[in-house]
Amino acid sequence: MSNDFAAPSAIQGRCIGDYVLRNPIGQGARAKVPLAWHVLTGTEAVGKAISLKGFPRYHREVYCLQSLNHPNITELFEVIATPDKLYLIMEHVREGDLREHLENHGPLSERQARAAFRQVVSALRYCHQRGIAHRDLKPDNILLDEARTVRLADFGFSRRVSDDCKLSTFCGTFHYMAPELLQREPYDGRRADVWSLGVTLYRTLTGTVPFHADSFAKMRDQVLAGQFEVPPFMTRKGSNFLKTLLTVDPSQRSTLEEVMQHPWLTVGQEEELRPYSEPLSHRMGGLKSLPCPTLPVVEGDHSPTQPGNHDHPSPIGVHGVQNRYPQPRPAARPWRLPHHPQQQQQQQHHHQGWSPRGSRP
Repeated sequence: MSNDFAAPSAIQGRCIGDYVLRNPIGQGARAKVPLAWHVLTGTEAVGKAISLKGFPRYHREVYCLQSLNHPNITELFEVIATPDKLYLIMEHVREGDLREHLENHGPLSERQARAAFRQVVSALRYCHQRGIAHRDLKPDNILLDEARTVRLADFGFSRRVSDDCKLSTFCGTFHYMAPELLQREPYDGRRADVWSLGVTLYRTLTGTVPFHADSFAKMRDQVLAGQFEVPPFMTRKGSNFLKTLLTVDPSQRSTLEEVMQHPWLTVGQEEELRPYSEPLSHRMGGLKSLPCPTLPVVEGDHSPTQPGNHDHPSPIGVHGVQNRYPQPRPAARPWRLPHHPQQQQQQQHHHQGWSPRGSRP
């Protein structure tokens, strides 16, 4: 925690509420992400600035984030509305994302990937338990802190889901989309998340995606056929786990409850992976909520078989967002890179002699 906020007037940047916005540290299609400093505590945060122009879907991200409280999901502190922007003040996860890590350090070993993916699976299963599908799971949206603890981030495509409601929006990132999305069929967002989890794991272990071609049609054919190359250096349990996740038929694809029980996730672990139980205070409604400006509600996905089944995230817009000071959270069990050159050489040796057909998007 920084202590240089004794004289806030000396800080350069735009003031939004109790925060000073500094240089952007990231930018998406509809949002800029500047670094933010909390004036009262001197704590770092990020302020995701979402434009309110055009066809906004910002309400879903706010609604989903305020519904979630998990140590491996980025925490929403406050929502601040201006005439043209909505600022989502969230915790700052300092060490970048998994994509950057893979590009800078290369693929992870199964042991390292297992420690990270136990956290991802726990967070994603919690989302599904709370009735939320992420719909854009990929290495870019898995953040790492200083202890290499994982945070699931970017809920811009997230959506409330249920057993009796199929989704229809074609969204996400192309290489990570499930077969049912590529076929433009109504789909279960939770099953689609499991497929994206498999693609993400494949890239984490190999440095590439399992399906790649020089045209959309060819790659679509590969995905629908379920044709991908399992690296020869993977263990039998690892290969089986990948095939379980990358099952073409969504009705046969595992749920996150079933994924949590897979033997690959328990190899070398002191205990099996169990569903996360959130603190009692959050289950009872959390901290006192402060009012925010009411924002327009936008129609969401609807199932072709259920006309008019629109997703209205909240009848009160972004009212009820918890207004909390940024505070450090207890970290989950971290995973780490090998620190010894000999270990790094052994990891690189496993990948020698194998050239995947795919390439990184």
